[in-house]
Amino acid sequence: TTTAAKTAKTRGLVADVGAAARAALRAVSNESYRHLAVPDAYVGWFAPATLIGSLLQRPDVVLATLPPPTAALVGAALADRFSAPLVLDYRDPWTARLDHAALPRWRAEAERSMEAAVLRRAAGVAATTHGIAEDLQRRGAHNVVWIPNACEPERFSDVTPRIFATPTLVYTGGIYGGRSLLPTLRSMARLRASGRPTPRLCYLGTTGAEVAAEAALAGVSDLVDIDGAKPSHEALAATAGAIANVCIVADVHARQIPAKLFEQITAGRPLVLLTPLPSDAADLLQGVSDAVILRHGDEAGLDNALARLASATRRQPRAVAGAVPAHLTVTATMDALETLLRGAIGAKRIHATTQRQS
Repeated sequence: TTTAAKTAKTRGLVADVGAAARAALRAVSNESYRHLAVPDAYVGWFAPATLIGSLLQRPDVVLATLPPPTAALVGAALADRFSAPLVLDYRDPWTARLDHAALPRWRAEAERSMEAAVLRRAAGVAATTHGIAEDLQRRGAHNVVWIPNACEPERFSDVTPRIFATPTLVYTGGIYGGRSLLPTLRSMARLRASGRPTPRLCYLGTTGAEVAAEAALAGVSDLVDIDGAKPSHEALAATAGAIANVCIVADVHARQIPAKLFEQITAGRPLVLLTPLPSDAADLLQGVSDAVILRHGDEAGLDNALARLASATRRQPRAVAGAVPAHLTVTATMDALETLLRGAIGAKRIHATTQRQS
């Protein structure tokens, strides 16, 4: 018994030392990133990417997609190398991102200078949300075009909707950055307490422990199934079989759109969006049938929506083609991007012709 106790104590000490070492390593890594990896952790890719890119055949236009911001620097360098127009494709903000204010002042200013220089160089900018587009326009970017992400019906072509035994809401993805399932879980608790139809909730993602804690706090652990992280096709199957899919936009993300919202639109199932208002996600869902848009804190609206969904006779998903608004199709997105690219090329050629004539 003494030996077993000593062994357990030793293992505990080793575990504590290991945890402390990992924490110290994370701290060193975080500080290194804050002070050395400018503008991001991929900055080491800049030199080889620029070198290899300069050996390629001269392009008509250089398209740089970010994040990471390093891609914009590579794009600008190659555009200068080939005297070609540069088009930036903003999937997410650069210096307008939320964590930018927490960076050291010198680094924040350095990144703002980098972004300003790249924006001045760009002949056109594509932005996936109105919020990003408006921010870039305020900061002097020109020829900024809103080109949203597209829905991809073909991703569901071989997906068999998951059959849930009882009416079940589905939430996929992580709970972080101000998002919380607690309002939904508390609504489920109120519905059950009042005897109204109450759905279950199935969670698929990597933050199952956080969801379990919220379910316990709301008193509905028995109504929540935590499936954990699953392959994409299983997540899509759950999305396609849900009585409704839940999407949450945190208050600080009103000008951004969760990528999974496009999958939820395509799935053809009812959709519950919890969001600050106004928000870009709410705007995106205007005209999408079966979408319920609720402001954070609207408990009565959420209760009524969930009770209605839980009591409704399960309908077949809408035809996927009909579920996708025309401006969110891949064709529409590619046409808009092609127009932007051709416009940048044309403007470059006109400028070159004018210079030769003068």
